[in-house]
This record gives sequence, C-alpha cells and structure tokens, in this order.
Amino acid sequence: QIKVTAKVFDTEAGDYDYVQVMELNDDAIGAPISGTFTASQLPIVLGTSTGSSGIKVRFFSDFSVERRGFQIEFEELAVVSPTPAPVITTNCTGNLIQFDLNSGEYPEELSWELRLEDSVASIYEFSPGNLAISGQRFTYTACLVDGNYEVVMKDTYGDGWNSGSLAILDFATKVTIGFGRLPAGSLRVMKFTLPATAIPTCASGDTVAMATLLSSDWAEEISWTVQLGNGAMVAEQPATYLFEDRGTFVFRICLPTGTYTLGCLDTFKDGWHGGNLTLLDETGNVLVTCAPLDGANNGEEFLSFVTPFDPSNLAAAAPTAAAPTTVPDAPTCANYTVLDAATFGSISDGSSSTENYRSDVSCGFLIQHVDDTPIELTIRRLRLEQGFDSLNVFDGPDTSSDLLATFTGILEEIENPIVLSSGGKMFVEFSSDSSDLLA
Repeated sequence: QIKVTAKVFDTEAGDYDYVQVMELNDDAIGAPISGTFTASQLPIVLGTSTGSSGIKVRFFSDFSVERRGFQIEFEELAVVSPTPAPVITTNCTGNLIQFDLNSGEYPEELSWELRLEDSVASIYEFSPGNLAISGQRFTYTACLVDGNYEVVMKDTYGDGWNSGSLAILDFATKVTIGFGRLPAGSLRVMKFTLPATAIPTCASGDTVAMATLLSSDWAEEISWTVQLGNGAMVAEQPATYLFEDRGTFVFRICLPTGTYTLGCLDTFKDGWHGGNLTLLDETGNVLVTCAPLDGANNGEEFLSFVTPFDPSNLAAAAPTAAAPTTVPDAPTCANYTVLDAATFGSISDGSSSTENYRSDVSCGFLIQHVDDTPIELTIRRLRLEQGFDSLNVFDGPDTSSDLLATFTGILEEIENPIVLSSGGKMFVEFSSDSSDLLA
C-alpha cells in the first residue's frame, strides 16, 4: 500500500488546471484512485489498494491563471492488521486495568506500549494498523501487580496523535487512573501507579460518590476539592494528577453523612471554558454539579451539598457566600511586583478574557526562585494591539538583563508561547499605549 498526503494543493478550478493520482497494477496504469482533483479538492490523505505496485501523478495546466500549485508526499506502508486485544475479566488476583484507545485521525501512525517504570521490556504493545478507521476504539484489559508503570505513546509521522487519546481505567469501577494525548511529536511517556489512590474503600454507611469531570481547553489549570463545613479536607484531586484537554475523568469519593462544599478551582481564574464536574451517588442521583464561568467568582465555584441524597435539600446546592479556604488571585499589573516562584503560579494584567486592559500601562513582575532553579513561563492568554502593546521577558532581575522574548498581537499567532530562564530570576514587563485596547 502507498499513502499519498497533500501538503499544499491550490490550482485553477475546473478543467483548466488539475491533478490525477493513479494506481499502478502490474506496471499498468489503472483507474484514478479518487478521480480528478482541481482547485482545493484533493483530500489530505489518499491510499492505494493492497497489492498496488506504485502510483502515477499527472498534472495538467493551461496558459492562463497561475496559483500556488501542489506539494504531495508519499510513503509505502506495510499492511498491518490491528493487534488482537486480549480481554481478561476473571481470576485476576492483582489490579484489573482497562486501556481504552481512541485512534483519532491517521490511526496507522500511532502505537503504544506498556512497561514497568525504567524498564526496556514491554508487557504489551499495540498498534491499530493501517486497516483501522479514524476514531475507532480499541479496548485491552490486563491483570497487573502493584508497582509503577509507564505507557509509551508513539507516532511514526512525528505530528502527534491527531485527536487520538488513551484512557487508563480501573476495570470494576471505571475510575480514571490516567488519561493522555500525544499533542505533537513522536513520543510521550505517561506514568501511573498501582494500586490507584483514586479508588478508596468506603466504610459501611458512607455515600459512595462518583465524580465525573468533563474537561475543555486549558484543563491543566483546573482542580477540585471536597471539604466539610468546618474546612476539613475530605477529598481532592491527587497532587500528581494533571487533567488534559477534552477528556473524561472519573473519581470515587467516600462521604459520611454530612454537609460538604465542592470547590471547582482554576489557577488562571478564567473559568473552566465549558468544562464541568458532577457528583452522583450509587443510584444515579445528582448530588452537585459545577461549571465555573469566566468573570464570575474569579472563575471558580464553591457549592454546598449534603449526603445522603435528599430531594428536599437540593436548594442547598447553591454558591456559598465564601470558599472554605481562600485561593490567592493571580498578581495583576502594578508598578513593580516581586514574586517568589513556587511549583506553579500565574500573573495577569488584571482584565478577564472579556474585558479590556488599561491604557498607558508600564509594569513589571520579578519572578524568582530561592534555589536558582530555572523558571518556565507559558503564555496562556494574549490579545494585545499588534506592534504597540507588548509583553517582554528578560533572563534576569530587570530590563537590563538579556531579552528572552517579546510577545505582541494574539496568542494564536505565536510560534512558541513557552520561555525558559537560564537561572532563578525572570523579569516580565508589560506596556500599553493610549489606543486600541483589547481584552
């Protein structure tokens, strides 16, 4: 089989300029794979039938309109069928784990393997093969002993999994142990530990709540807590667990009879962008649901609820006057701000995604690590007047240090939104003029 990929395709429409991609069978010209292509009609990917000996590409143009033309890449594929996925559901004395793979687009490019941490020997390897279709789901279950594991996610083309994802679940409860995508590149390692801390054993009389979180964009900013009315922590997102965009995550929480507060938190204070978290009891009753919005309560929600479920107490699931614990706002634009960098933090000009920033501003943030550890800065939101308002990042304590990067315009046009300092100090300067203020 041969895969043909159109990287550029732009010709004059109609019978004037066009491309034919044709199959060769026994060195004879066969019929076109998918007809004749003109304008911008050529699909991103074409594939020949099994047993084809080659392809022939024919390009025709007349003497009139000139366009960008075309660029087509091709590669030979070995015919690979999906690896059989064994299912083990009985006689498991260890941890029965389920792996769900959504193949995304170009499933023939991706594969994954399971191994013990820091081991080179694979416990299991899987590839959908080039007979799989886009978005196909593959399920594999394994009986695994306690220990630390790695899932190695691979892509032969080097452009990530193209919307593909891998979820790791406890087979019995469907609690999420891990979830990952390969957003770019050819390799990613995702780690998990067994037994999973997200699967507690509940005491008799407890309400067993299943918390289902649906993430949207900027999922790494969000987290959740469940606290008693006196502020005592009952459950929270595991410290080592990071959510990923557009995923489904399930947790199991043991709740004795009482009144609780669900905290849905966001480090950037701009809401969950359409994401939500719902707690259900074992019979499917909704205990509480949160969906933080930008511009309301600093992009976070704190909702009270009771256990066991009682329909008469549904009114209790309303925003509380104040959170049981306070989370500091992201530092905003003042003349000069010094921040001691912890493991994570954020800074802002003070506006939300729907408000304009102030005019004629010049302010700076000194971010510093006491142990001189390098600092990584990631731009999460940027919408500045192009060329006039800017964000400058310096490799040191002030503007006399080496300039690492200058950002202006909008985030979508930035080639690399991540900046890394050489040492434990980074200075960030924001400036705006008097015109064309954006959000």
